[in-house]
Amino acid sequence: MMRSDLSGHLTEVQPSPGRQTLIECREVKKRFRYATKGSFLAVDGVSLSIKRGELLAVIGESGSGKTTLAKIMAGLIQPTSGRVFFEGKPITSLDRRERLNFSRKVQYIPQYPDLALDPSWYIYDSIAEPLRIHRMSSSREEELKIVRSVSARFGLSLDQLRRKPRDVSGGELQRAVLARSMALNPEVLIADEPTSMLDPSTQARIVRLILDAQRELGFAVLFVTHDLQLARVISDSVCVMLGGKIIEFGSAQEIFSSPLHPYTSSLFSGSTFAGETKDNAACPFYSQCNLRAEICCNSTPPEFNIGRFRGVRCWNLGQPH
Repeated sequence: MMRSDLSGHLTEVQPSPGRQTLIECREVKKRFRYATKGSFLAVDGVSLSIKRGELLAVIGESGSGKTTLAKIMAGLIQPTSGRVFFEGKPITSLDRRERLNFSRKVQYIPQYPDLALDPSWYIYDSIAEPLRIHRMSSSREEELKIVRSVSARFGLSLDQLRRKPRDVSGGELQRAVLARSMALNPEVLIADEPTSMLDPSTQARIVRLILDAQRELGFAVLFVTHDLQLARVISDSVCVMLGGKIIEFGSAQEIFSSPLHPYTSSLFSGSTFAGETKDNAACPFYSQCNLRAEICCNSTPPEFNIGRFRGVRCWNLGQPH
């Protein structure tokens, strides 16, 4: 498999089949309940897995459930039903020591970096905090060495480490969040729209830093984004979300060269989804699909396998697995 870098050059990516699955979710649902407005099903029966060294992009419009799914995978919120597994073990059954290990190996980068750092702390202390929590350094000198090393990887100088969040730019703030996440040498990085608040040139630099670190260290990445061009360029695999469901998945090359689901085609053409997803709707794209049939209204499509590593939820395509 080939992956483009940000300049358009192709680099070799090892195919997924032989790699170990690090983290996965099975039939995960998340319903948010409100005191006055009833409830909302944000994630609806999602199953996915991420292998060691893989970069999986989750794409879709705002409100599709991407961020909720990312937080569930990171263990930050609990699903209403379904389970998340890390290295084959459900995270809800982890003991205290195993839970601490999970929080070290699976790191989450939020969409808004200013919310990830204490505004009253120096950048240095925010990056050093995970090392202190997990007792990853035996002395102040070793801590300083680790913080300076990981900070240098992401382009932060000693002078910037001595500043507080309000005294650095948005790009520097995102670099600090990345350095904080990578200080523990994680095995999975879950990045929720990590460049959405930055200008295009800064976006490119931040993404390149993530890709360079992944290429060198071999960790897996779940990359949530609404930037379709970015997903096409950087990812090995892609999941397309709509109405809390994954409606299509496969390799980035396959998804972007020949989308199968009508919603994916619509998304790539620049159209926006104007419908409202309702509980028990057979297909969240039904109202806008020009291929809809009676079965689409009455029955939710199962996952149809199109080849070994490609699937789509649409009655017009494939055979159920």
